Amino acid sequence: MATWFRNLPVWAKACIALTGGVIIGSTTYLALARYDRRKNKDGINAVKLSKVINGDKKTVEAAARRVLILGLAAAGKSSILSRFSKVEKEKREVKPTDGFSVFCHQTDKGTINIWEIGGTEKNRSYWENFIQDTDLLVFVVDSTDDDQMLDIAAKEFNKLISDSRLKGVPVLLLANKQDVKGARSQFEIAKLFGCESGTINGSKVRVLGTRSPPNLPSHPSVGEAERLILAMCSTKPGCGELA
Repeated sequence: MATWFRNLPVWAKACIALTGGVIIGSTTYLALARYDRRKNKDGINAVKLSKVINGDKKTVEAAARRVLILGLAAAGKSSILSRFSKVEKEKREVKPTDGFSVFCHQTDKGTINIWEIGGTEKNRSYWENFIQDTDLLVFVVDSTDDDQMLDIAAKEFNKLISDSRLKGVPVLLLANKQDVKGARSQFEIAKLFGCESGTINGSKVRVLGTRSPPNLPSHPSVGEAERLILAMCSTKPGCGELA
């Protein structure tokens, strides 16, 4: 990846589309993106930065705390996010993320912008361009994947963690789909990803098993994941308390 692109701020990267494995202008995929704010009665903004296709131009706002959620395609990233911050009350259809989406979580002490980047092979080649200034990395794993896919996920995870820009950044590893028969336990996932000790490459790692079955009420494990995200995104060196 060209150095000029890597050094761009996140909002500028959002102006560049990924199509056919090449970087093109905003006319095909997305230009700027604008937050569509929807406040609910709990005082929480459920904000979605939609995947902008075919030149639909939006505007991106700057983040206070920045959480980056990654994982292979179909790991359940969107399903988990759809249950955060009362978003599920909207009863919106959950679809795989082809590109990226962003949610804004407003607390009484500040704002957390949660970025989810798609996990297809094409999108994974651009993950590294979105990790600058990340306060928390959340990596979602499909615990029902076969050995080959889990090996790919583990390699992608370790590639991310080895990047100097994530040094000291806390990590939350979500072993998703624990409700599905044959799923690896969170302890097995921790071992496969080299996280048994609780630290990896200078970053503190928490591993949590989650369940996010479609068309069912949110499982308590998703609430625990949200709680950890709020708490952990302030533990990066230099960050004040937020949650």
